[in-house]
Amino acid sequence: MLSQNNLPFSSENNVETVCDACQQAKSHQLPYPVSTSVSNAPLELIFSDVWGPAPDSFGRKNYYVSFIDDFSKFTWIYLIKHKSEVFRCFHEFQALVERLFNRKILSVQSDWGGEYVKLNSFFKQIGITHLVSCPHTHQQNGAAERKHRHIVEVGLSLLAHANMALKYWDEAFLAATYLINRMPTKLLQHRTPLEVLFKEKPNYSSLRIFGCACWPNLRPYNEHQLEFRSRRCAFLGYSNFHKGFKCLDISTGRIYISRDVIFDESIFPFSELHENAGARLRKEILLLPEFFRNGDHDICITDVTNDHNQCASSCLDGLQVSQLNRPEHLDNNGAIPAQNGAGDVQYGVQQPGAPIEDEILVPRTPVRAALFDSEDSVGRCGGSPDNGRCGANSASPDTRCGAGTRGAGVDLAGLDAGNVGAAIDTDGETFLHGDASAVVALVPVAPTPATSSTQGPAASSTPAGPVTRLKKGISKPKKYTDGTSGGSKNG
Repeated sequence: MLSQNNLPFSSENNVETVCDACQQAKSHQLPYPVSTSVSNAPLELIFSDVWGPAPDSFGRKNYYVSFIDDFSKFTWIYLIKHKSEVFRCFHEFQALVERLFNRKILSVQSDWGGEYVKLNSFFKQIGITHLVSCPHTHQQNGAAERKHRHIVEVGLSLLAHANMALKYWDEAFLAATYLINRMPTKLLQHRTPLEVLFKEKPNYSSLRIFGCACWPNLRPYNEHQLEFRSRRCAFLGYSNFHKGFKCLDISTGRIYISRDVIFDESIFPFSELHENAGARLRKEILLLPEFFRNGDHDICITDVTNDHNQCASSCLDGLQVSQLNRPEHLDNNGAIPAQNGAGDVQYGVQQPGAPIEDEILVPRTPVRAALFDSEDSVGRCGGSPDNGRCGANSASPDTRCGAGTRGAGVDLAGLDAGNVGAAIDTDGETFLHGDASAVVALVPVAPTPATSSTQGPAASSTPAGPVTRLKKGISKPKKYTDGTSGGSKNG
C-alpha cells in the first residue's frame, strides 16, 4: 500500500525501538504464564486471602479469611468481623495444622494488603517465606481468588435453593467449604481434598440438603414434663467441633447442635416466611410502645386549662391510628373531611358559608394529646371498660380524662386547619416518632350556637366552668412517693 500510493517510509527495521506515544496510549497488562509450581507435601505452600466486606451476617461477621493448602487443595475459612483479626486467625490455623500433620508451614502466598503487613514481620521471625503479589495484580494469587469464587457461588446456590435471606451467608459459606473439601476435582485426578490430605474416603451418609426442615431432640432443654419434645427447625450445616448438626429455630433465632435429628428434605421452612421475618425483626417490634403494636386504641385530645380538674375532651371511638393516614379520610387539601347532614360535626375545618361564630377550627390554645395504653380502660379517655364513655362529667376524679392511665403527653400549639401535627413538644420523654399527623386525631367539636341580643345580662359567650372541690374549699390529702400522706386546707 505504501509503494502503490508513493508514501514515504523508512526501510530500517529496528525491533528494539519502542514508541513512547503508543505506550502512553495503549499500555495494558501482559499475558500471564501458566504456573509450573508443584507442592510435594502438605503445608509446603499456603495460599491466603481475605474476602469481603459483606453485609452483617447472622453471626455479625463481615469478612472471612481463607487458607488453602497447595498440595491437597484443602480449604479452611475463618469468619471475622474486622480485617485486623487475620493475625489472630493465622496463629490459630498454624497451631492447628502443624500439630495435626507434625510439619511446619514453609511458605505463605498472599497479596500485600494491610492485614498481611503485620504478618510479614512475624513470618521473618519464625522463618516462613512470604510470597507477595504485585500491587493491583490479584492474578498472581489466582489460587485464592478462584477459591473465593467457588465458595461464594456454592454458598449463594445453597441460599437460593432454601429461600433463605442473605444474612445467613456465613453459615452457607461454612457449609459450602465443607462440601467443596469432599467433592472430587480434576486437579487431583478426580480425588477429593479430604482424601489427599487425610488419606481417608469421605463419608457422604451424613450429608443433608441445606435449609431443609429438621426436628432435633429438645428434651434436655425442657423446663417441665408437658413441653413439646421437639420443634421444627431449619438445617444450617455441620459443626466443626461436634459430631452433629446445626439446627436453627426460626421463631427464636436459637441454634441447637444435636446428633438426634429427623430431616424432611422436601420442606424448606424459609420458603413459607417473608424474607425479612425472623427473631431479629420480632425483637425490634417488641421495642415499640404497646400503643403502636396493638393499633386498636383510641386517641383523646384534652384541653389544657388552668383548672386541671376540668375535662373538655372527647374520644373518637372505633377510629384506629392506622386509619388516620388513609386517603379516604382526607380531602384534596390534606384535611379530615367534614360530614354533611343534621347533627354532623367537622374535624378541624370550617363549614362553607357558616357565620363567624359557627367556625369550627382547631383551637390555637395549647392542647395535650394523651396516648393511653391502660388495660382497664382499653386506651379510652378515663372511661369505664363497660360502656367506653368519657368520664369528663363524672363526679369521681378517678374517672376523668387520663385518670389511672399511663402515657406520654404531646403538646400541640398553633395548629391550623390543614396542618395537623405541627409544633410537637414532648414532655421530658420522647414517645412519638415520625410525622405527628399519623398519630394525632382532632376532636369533633360541636358548633357553638350564636348569641342572641334578646338574652339577658346573665348570658355570656364563655360558659362558666363547673364548681370543683378546690373552689369549695375541700382539701384532699396528698399522697407522696414514700407512702406518707398530708394535706392543707385552702383558705
